[in-house]
Amino acid sequence: MGNGEVIRTLRETILKQTPAVHSAPKILKRTRATKQQSHLDKKDRHENIKNVFTFTNHPFDFASYQTVVLLDDVVTTGA
Repeated sequence: MGNGEVIRTLRETILKQTPAVHSAPKILKRTRATKQQSHLDKKDRHENIKNVFTFTNHPFDFASYQTVVLLDDVVTTGA
């Protein structure tokens, strides 16, 4: 199973089990390049991705939601 398939399966499972959650692919866009995360500690990873994403002009009612979850298809080693 590839990373993209894992993310699709995770998204579908969350949507089935949590009716209040809605899927809106491609609502976020990257605003700048970042350093590779694998060699950074927790604090530096947080700083590295701070303000990296912004909302697109997607026709989705963002004002109705307080939380947005970004599912990425990158698998880490857990290190």
